[in-house]
Amino acid sequence: MIKLLNFMRKHKVCVFTLSMLIFAVPLVIVHVLYKIDCEIVWLQSKLTAGDVLTYIAGFEAFIGTVSLGFLALWQNHQIQEQHIESQEPLLSMNLIDEASTLYLTIENTGGVEAKDISIKVLDIYNNGKNKELCLDGLFNTVFELYPKEKVKGRIAFSGENIATEIFPQIKLKVSYTRPDLKRKKEYERTVIYNNDFSQNTNANTNTENEKIASDVDKIARANVRIANYLDGRQVTKFDELNILANRSLKNDIVEAIKTKEETPICDRTQTIDECHKNKLREEKENG
Repeated sequence: MIKLLNFMRKHKVCVFTLSMLIFAVPLVIVHVLYKIDCEIVWLQSKLTAGDVLTYIAGFEAFIGTVSLGFLALWQNHQIQEQHIESQEPLLSMNLIDEASTLYLTIENTGGVEAKDISIKVLDIYNNGKNKELCLDGLFNTVFELYPKEKVKGRIAFSGENIATEIFPQIKLKVSYTRPDLKRKKEYERTVIYNNDFSQNTNANTNTENEKIASDVDKIARANVRIANYLDGRQVTKFDELNILANRSLKNDIVEAIKTKEETPICDRTQTIDECHKNKLREEKENG
């Protein structure tokens, strides 16, 4: 059926002419047979005017039905072609900066896979004094990307410094093959530096730093609790006290086995006073 529709699309004049003939010739024949007198019996028309009108109406209804059927098939074919085209592989690219290095990200945001992908970097612009390319292996190979897959390759080192503000652009030659249609596509395009990505990276880095600081704070509090438990004191994380244990775990275990007496726990005030007295005593001895 698709071949028939394609034939009708390519030969529109012939199809129109044939349709008119199919529509008009039977009407002309019936009209002539109705009008003329013929000596041959089997060519003599015995149709009445009502019969002719009925035939014409039936034929027109038949033509209308066939036309609507072909129209429905044509619309279905058009929808199918639009769906196939909407699934075309789409290579979305971003030029980003990570740690003073320019990278090109490539993501297939289309509906089907793209194979035999080849990305050739032709030139780089607006990168300050650094106009040399420093490509990695991604741009020397042929690869494939399925929908939502993403790769990243190094382009060059950033030419930005205190005195130079950059907004780099790269010129690319792209080619890939759509395997289901066995169709190869080639084009050239220019990719412009994406500054939003760097800002998002900085925001994400700040968030990670805040999370790290929070985790370190939790570890510090846990260490203080353990130290308080082992030393029998009550101090907080922000107390900057040089507390000397003057004991060992082995001696404490031996003492715990020999005696049943409980050692009182020094609260924070007592601990601070003791550390202050120790500090004054050390200063007097050293002075």
